[in-house]
Amino acid sequence: MPIVDDYLLKRSSTFPLGATEENRTDLTLTQSAPQTGRVRGRVTNSVSGLPVADVIVKLRTQSGDPVDHTQTNPAGNYIIENIAIGTYTINIALQGFAMSEGQTFSIIGGQTLDINFTITPLTVPLNTIYGIVSNLATGATIDDATIGLIPDLSTPTNFSVAKSNSNGEYLIDRIPDSTQTLLASKGGFYTSSFIPITISGGSVINTNVSLQPYSLPQATINGFIVNQSGAPIANACVGLYLINLNGTESLQQVTFTDANGFYIFGRAVAGTYVVKAKFDKVVAAS
Repeated sequence: MPIVDDYLLKRSSTFPLGATEENRTDLTLTQSAPQTGRVRGRVTNSVSGLPVADVIVKLRTQSGDPVDHTQTNPAGNYIIENIAIGTYTINIALQGFAMSEGQTFSIIGGQTLDINFTITPLTVPLNTIYGIVSNLATGATIDDATIGLIPDLSTPTNFSVAKSNSNGEYLIDRIPDSTQTLLASKGGFYTSSFIPITISGGSVINTNVSLQPYSLPQATINGFIVNQSGAPIANACVGLYLINLNGTESLQQVTFTDANGFYIFGRAVAGTYVVKAKFDKVVAAS
């Protein structure tokens, strides 16, 4: 084990001492200032050999407690100073690169240690999709829902699957650059509609999903669509929109009016709604 000064050497005043005399000499020792060391080094790309900037360099104790951290400069260099005597582990990390193994070292007062790293680019894709699965009728989150990401709906193989946690949260990572289809399902709910997802370049995309319960509600909405003169408009397009707790409108049902301008929506879940209508006129080509 290393041995360092705890109290500095102190010298007494000189004194005469006869052959039969006795003497008492007391000394007050001054504790030495704590000595600190530093660690420095360079991080390079293991493939290209070039320096890597903005790498996080983390210093921690053997029990995992954080001590200090810094980042590499454009030349790939780093330095951490004022490290107390002890044994530490140093790790580095950067998005897009594999986590390196930590290096353990001991600091003896006043030392400067050189520790270099190489960091390897990841070959797996880093695209990520995350979100929350909720109950369309109540807005409550849904746990243990299954979320699937399917590369090709015609041949649904090699798809990714995740489960929502107790807060309704899910996350699918390591997705290759692609356009895929997201689906969510849970017992007691209808499977969600197809959600196309295009992702590339290490993107992180938030996609929330609402599921409608199986229970068949009995509420209906109906009315007439007329023009300014009060005449009915046949074949008008009518949409029923549910307004959630955040004030966001989501289209639930679409229908068209009959010859009397009448429309009806059935089996609407409890909630706050708005109805929207439009009519498109077909213009003959000249």
